[in-house]
Amino acid sequence: MVNKSGFTIVEVLVVTAIIGIMSITSIILYMDLSQKALVSAIKTDLKEASQKIKLFKVTNNAYPVTLDCGVPDSRTNLCIGFKNSYTYNYNYDNSSSNKHFGLSLASSMALLIA
Repeated sequence: MVNKSGFTIVEVLVVTAIIGIMSITSIILYMDLSQKALVSAIKTDLKEASQKIKLFKVTNNAYPVTLDCGVPDSRTNLCIGFKNSYTYNYNYDNSSSNKHFGLSLASSMALLIA
């Protein structure tokens, strides 16, 4: 009688299926974690920018007109210097006695993280 050593095709298929399932699971988990990291980075940027804008208002009694880093800081401009390269929308109202501002992520990027 000949004694052959090795794996049967069924054993190889079972192991391949198990490895495939594990790979798909890890890819899904990685994508979820990277999505959460992106959202966290954006929230941090918005919170830090909001604090800088509020401090600017306390100092200058008005919100900045622009957040342009290409222009030196002045009584009307504040360079925020976001840590990521996403586009943010900024609006303000200095005309009323109840001055306020808004800062949000641009809509095209919001669709990617929603």
